Amino acid sequence: MTKTVGLFVSPYENLKGFAISRPPVIIFMVCIALISIILMTLAFIVKDNELKKPDVSQVKSSIQFSLYYNGRFLMWVLTTIYNIKI
Repeated sequence: MTKTVGLFVSPYENLKGFAISRPPVIIFMVCIALISIILMTLAFIVKDNELKKPDVSQVKSSIQFSLYYNGRFLMWVLTTIYNIKI
């Protein structure tokens, strides 16, 4: 039985009825709450830990190395497996 005060149902029964009648809204709100908690945690981690400035030349050489060897691998795949003449 629900306790009614005048025309209003108790707040617990209101929440229970809302959760039963609209489960996608509840799931959406829980997901939004979790995402906000995760983002706030990450913000505190980034705020507390000082980020170091990366060595740009090292990053650039790493990218060039990766592109060069991935390109060579792609050429090998195209010529040997797919028999495409380049």
